[in-house]
Amino acid sequence: MDLTAFVFGPEQRAELDSLRLHALNNVVGVAAILRMASGARPPIGEDPAFRRELRCCPLQPEIVVRLVLSVEDQPHGECFHLSVSMWPPTEINGSLPHPALVETLLILLQFPKDLRGCVKIWVEGDTAINLLQPVEKDTAGA
Repeated sequence: MDLTAFVFGPEQRAELDSLRLHALNNVVGVAAILRMASGARPPIGEDPAFRRELRCCPLQPEIVVRLVLSVEDQPHGECFHLSVSMWPPTEINGSLPHPALVETLLILLQFPKDLRGCVKIWVEGDTAINLLQPVEKDTAGA
C-alpha cells in the first residue's frame, strides 16, 4: 500500500480555520437541505465559501485534498457535515482519503470528538467520505 505524507502548515491551518468559522456562522437549515436533496438547489459543495482545496503534500504537489464543511440542522441537532476527497483519484481507492487523514482533519477543524463521535459516516461511491458529528455549543468557538 502506498502512503502519502501530508503537511498542514500555517497556510493550510488558516484555510481550515476560515472554513470552520464560515460553517459555524452560516448554519444550513432543514428547508435548504430538502431543496438540495430534491435538486432544486445546488449542493453546498458547489459554494466556494463552504469548500477548500488544499495542497498539503510536498512530495506529491499534484495531490489536492478537497473538503466541504457545513453546519446543518439535522435530526440529531446542529451537526458538522464534513466531506473529504482527494484528487487525482487512484486506481485502488478512487478519491477516497485514508481514515487517518480524516481523523487529522477532525483535529485540525476542532471537532469535539474523533470518528467514533460521529452519528453517521458514509461513502459516496469511490469519491468521498462524509460524516455527521454534533456541534457542542460550549466548544463551537464561533
